[in-house]
Amino acid sequence: MRILKAFVSALVGALAGVLFIMLIASLFEPHAFKLWPALGIACGTALANTIREWRQVSSEKFAWLVGCCVALGGIIGTWFAGPG
Repeated sequence: MRILKAFVSALVGALAGVLFIMLIASLFEPHAFKLWPALGIACGTALANTIREWRQVSSEKFAWLVGCCVALGGIIGTWFAGPG
């Protein structure tokens, strides 16, 4: 239950942060707000946070883990969003 709570709290926080940044970016670029890439980035962040909660990893490994999970989530989210 502790891992699920860590995932959900990290997902909500990351999704709120990413959507807020995309909302601000959409003021300058009309097509900057994309839901699927935002959800992918938030899921990558939440997954990395959950792995850190599950397996106590060092800060350096956690930084690499966040980078890889966020990149993978962003790529998958962009793939789901399709062209345009």
